[in-house]
Amino acid sequence: MKTIFGRNRSGTLFMKVLYSYLLIITLPMIAFGLASYYWLTNAIEKETHAAYSSVLEDIRGEIDRNFQTLDTFAVQLSYMPWATQLMNMEGDSFSYDRLDIGLLLNILQELRIFQATYPFVDELAIDFKSKNTVLSSVGKDSRERFFTDLMRYSRRTADDWSALLGQLNNRTILLPEEVRVLNQPKRLLTYLHALPPGDSGFQATLLLFVREETIQELLGKSAVAKAGGSVYVTDSEGRLVTDYHGDPGVAAALQQRIPREAGYTLYRSAEGANGWTYHLAVPTGALAAKLESVRLVAAGLVLFYLAVGVAISLLLARRDYRPVAQMLSLVGSRRRAADNEHNEYRILEKTIYAMLGDADRSESEMLLYKPLARNTCLAKLLRDETGQADMARTMELLDITFPHDEYRCLIVLLGEEQTVPEPFFAQVNAGLDARAATVYWVELEGRSKAVILNVENEAAGERALEAIRGALQSMNVAYRAIGVGRPCAGPGELHLSYADAQRALEYRFTQEDGATLYAERFEEAVYWKGAIREEEEIKAALKAGHAAAAVDKARRVVRAEAQGHRLPLGAIRFLCYRVAVVAFLALEELNIAEAPAVSLNGLLQQKELDAMLDAIAGLYEDAVRLVAAEREGRNDHLVRDIKSYLEAHFTDQNLSLTAVADAFGISSSYLSRYFKSQTGTNFIDYVNRCRIEAAKRLLPGDATIVQIAHKVGFDNDITFRRLFKKYMGITPSQFKGYP
Repeated sequence: MKTIFGRNRSGTLFMKVLYSYLLIITLPMIAFGLASYYWLTNAIEKETHAAYSSVLEDIRGEIDRNFQTLDTFAVQLSYMPWATQLMNMEGDSFSYDRLDIGLLLNILQELRIFQATYPFVDELAIDFKSKNTVLSSVGKDSRERFFTDLMRYSRRTADDWSALLGQLNNRTILLPEEVRVLNQPKRLLTYLHALPPGDSGFQATLLLFVREETIQELLGKSAVAKAGGSVYVTDSEGRLVTDYHGDPGVAAALQQRIPREAGYTLYRSAEGANGWTYHLAVPTGALAAKLESVRLVAAGLVLFYLAVGVAISLLLARRDYRPVAQMLSLVGSRRRAADNEHNEYRILEKTIYAMLGDADRSESEMLLYKPLARNTCLAKLLRDETGQADMARTMELLDITFPHDEYRCLIVLLGEEQTVPEPFFAQVNAGLDARAATVYWVELEGRSKAVILNVENEAAGERALEAIRGALQSMNVAYRAIGVGRPCAGPGELHLSYADAQRALEYRFTQEDGATLYAERFEEAVYWKGAIREEEEIKAALKAGHAAAAVDKARRVVRAEAQGHRLPLGAIRFLCYRVAVVAFLALEELNIAEAPAVSLNGLLQQKELDAMLDAIAGLYEDAVRLVAAEREGRNDHLVRDIKSYLEAHFTDQNLSLTAVADAFGISSSYLSRYFKSQTGTNFIDYVNRCRIEAAKRLLPGDATIVQIAHKVGFDNDITFRRLFKKYMGITPSQFKGYP
């Protein structure tokens, strides 16, 4: 110890390093150990309670599902043709002159099939109220003979049953009692359901008999019950229905509604669908022993973390002693008087990071963000969104220079889903004379790319424009048009040239694809510069196929603008052109390549307002015709293509309405409405049915239900089981056992 703490090792410095490590490492580890102790004990306790509660919920869910199957069978039975026929047959009995013996045998066979298919039911029968007749899996009997010879209850006579069956019974459950079935003793629970269900004018009653042992087997499936726990079932009135490994004291406490019983911890489920409540009794000693062992382990972890923290602190302090002392001597001359701290390690940390880290960090961050910052700066310059003084300083920092006197802005409008390959920009630069032209590309929203040309003279500008067109053509980059703004005198006026280029692009519909539109070709004196506020309304009417509404709104817009501003003939032409272009924009948004027959150039040659409005009306009607033709053509084959796509991709777990809509280039809301109108079923239901049909083909094989669920496109087997039961009426496990 003397070699560690002795004066020959400058104990003050060493102890400070050691104290730092104790503070940084040991204290957090102790805190972590204590937190682990409390977390582990609380987590185990909560997990234990949650596990037992989950066991009860599983039991409740299993029994509820079995009784829900009985409900479903009662509903299905009500609407079977033979059941309806028998319930509505006149007379007070079934006479063989009106009831075919073959039909009766088929009915009995169907009842036996249900009894054999669903092992939860031990016996079943149908009592016909006004016929004094009971049909069961055994045969056809009178009510008195059935409850005297076939099903003889120890506490109920045939007269008791006549009175009970004369009442409306919907989901009535009689608690288990002793019954002799064909002279064999059994304890049976009796389930009664009126036919038709819920009808005060019922005509028959379905009786389903369930063995108490069957319910007890379901209660005893859990590992907790098998390991010594006991399960109890009480009805809504607190009466004991049945139990598994029951203790008389616990059962009595439950019926007296006492919250706990000595020696046991009780867990209680929510009330089930049939009004039953499930209770799990676990010996208190078993829980206490489990929690005590967890606490001992957690306490051991606290001590372990303490020992590890001290050991690591000591090792790190010894390792750092010599390097720290040497570094202190190296940086001592650089320390300021204000840095006179007692923690030498902090001094070293601050000094070294200050000397070596700042410059490299600043330089790397500048290189990383410079391209993005440059594009943002140029975009603001085009939109005139910043002051000139701030912009000049920013351009200097980002190495944006304009060495020439003439400025002009271009906008390249790309085709649908068209991108520009990276080698394109290198090819354009290779075709330019750097001494005569400087080019900056600006990424904009949508399909547009802006180009800032800074050139020596007009000829250099034309050569730069030609180089851009040549690169677009050589690399097969599809573009609609290039808008060219007027020349301007400096960077501060670039936003004017940019606005000119945008206006020039509005006249692309008068040209072929790939045209270059110069803003100078449009006379400013007669150019209409207003905005059509109703443009979206007109466009929506055209897309919806309402030509008359669109024409009416267009006429009102043109006349209001022309009269309100007293526009000259030239401005009226441009106004009418702008209103007419809405039809082309609507077709463009609907991806309809065919253009209307009306010529926009012809519209600009008209000399009368009425002639222009008539031309717009003809254009709108032609556009609506194209929209209708496109929809009709799509309706013929789209639904078949969508079905084929779904049948090929339904196993994809990521298949969604949005993904399919994107694949067909339509909106998800339109796809949902269209698919329902064409098929009569919704999208999700169709996909689920495809998956269930595929699962039916796989279930007879060796694959597990979980594997089959994933193979057919479900992300978990719980959803698969629920939907299979919904569509098929039985569970996948039951289907898997079919031949």
